Amino acid sequence: MTSPDPSHAQPGTLARVALAMTAWTERWIPDAFVGALLATVVVVAAALLGTPTGLMDVAGIWGAGFWELIPFTMQMSLVIITGYTFVVFMVLTPVVLLLVGVPGLTLTYPL
Repeated sequence: MTSPDPSHAQPGTLARVALAMTAWTERWIPDAFVGALLATVVVVAAALLGTPTGLMDVAGIWGAGFWELIPFTMQMSLVIITGYTFVVFMVLTPVVLLLVGVPGLTLTYPL
């Protein structure tokens, strides 16, 4: 008796449902970039219709605001990298515990 070839096996019910939902999502839900572009168009249209500002002024304000986000982005990157470093390198655990001031905590970890 030979075992069935897995490449010709039919997917189960759950797999078929998952594939159908994935296909629907990929077709009807836009990419994040498309969402960002649409939001930009909506905001520019609102600025042009709701304020006495011209298109070139709106574009200049948008560009200046974009570059003002760079320091915040760098701060968040440092938070993520520093947190990852503290988690991965157990040598820094005593330093972290000293900083947070956890009383009566004993450290047991392999080095």
